[in-house]
Amino acid sequence: MTNLLLSNECLLFLQILISFLGVILSFKFWGKAGLFAWAAFITVFANLEVNSFCNMFGLTVSLGNVAFVSLALVQDILSENYGQDIAKKSVSIGFFAAISVVIISWFSMRFNCPEGPEGGNHEAFCQVFGAAGAIVLASLISYFCSNRMNVWLYAFIRKYTKKIWLRAQFSTWISQLFDSFFFTGLCISFATLYQTTGIAWFNTQFPIGWSIYFELSITTYIIKIIVAIFEIPFSYWAKSLFRCF
Repeated sequence: MTNLLLSNECLLFLQILISFLGVILSFKFWGKAGLFAWAAFITVFANLEVNSFCNMFGLTVSLGNVAFVSLALVQDILSENYGQDIAKKSVSIGFFAAISVVIISWFSMRFNCPEGPEGGNHEAFCQVFGAAGAIVLASLISYFCSNRMNVWLYAFIRKYTKKIWLRAQFSTWISQLFDSFFFTGLCISFATLYQTTGIAWFNTQFPIGWSIYFELSITTYIIKIIVAIFEIPFSYWAKSLFRCF
């Protein structure tokens, strides 16, 4: 029973529940300011988590999928209740937060700290925040483009349907399709440049090849679709909360 609860699949659903509840509670207690705060926090977290890989449903996928879809939920709630311009602002806030963490952590990693216990957790800090620069760049570019696309698509489909779930799913499915293939393509492109030039900065540790590209893109997208379906009740929950403000 314990092994089942700690399986990757079970942990995925628990993370979905906790993450989406976090979005709703942020909205309930602090309104759009709470959603802006969630966007800043989860963007930083997602860009750290995306460097980890695991096996799930028999597929090799990168982590960060739940975090990225929770961002789509934030933008959908903002688009639905406050308009497209406010939703775009959340994307910019998240992007600014991620860039700020990258810059500040870079300086923090440059400090000359002793190795071992005398240096505290500096080695662990460098391992977490010292991800390959090419992966960070690919993730940030993909994040900004796909999330702006999500906001635009939500506003576009809103002209043609009154169904909140359809607007949310349409915008999330399309934008995350772009995100999955674009991010993986950038990482593999950088890895190819590393093999060609030998410049360490381009080393993303991604395997190279069209088959790998499609496999990673598709498996990541499948997980995002599974996560996105759980958006539906939370979108309606957020709408009911907005009516109570």
